[in-house]
Amino acid sequence: IFYDLGSGGGRAVVTAALIDEGLEKCVGIEILDSLHCVATAVQRSMSKNSGREETASQKISFHKGDLLEADWSDADI
Repeated sequence: IFYDLGSGGGRAVVTAALIDEGLEKCVGIEILDSLHCVATAVQRSMSKNSGREETASQKISFHKGDLLEADWSDADI
């Protein structure tokens, strides 16, 4: 499970999901609302495509919040 703490617009999360098919889940945590909105918009766009992007979007999740308060104890990377 890949976590990006302070994930911004989600670039690292999306890249990890696309490149490493072995990752079970790719998660981004971002405190800034505007950046969280960008990341979720990218994920929605990916889910509308077919093939690799759609598959990757299914294992991506973005959470708006403080990384110091989030539970990311299941992280591998």
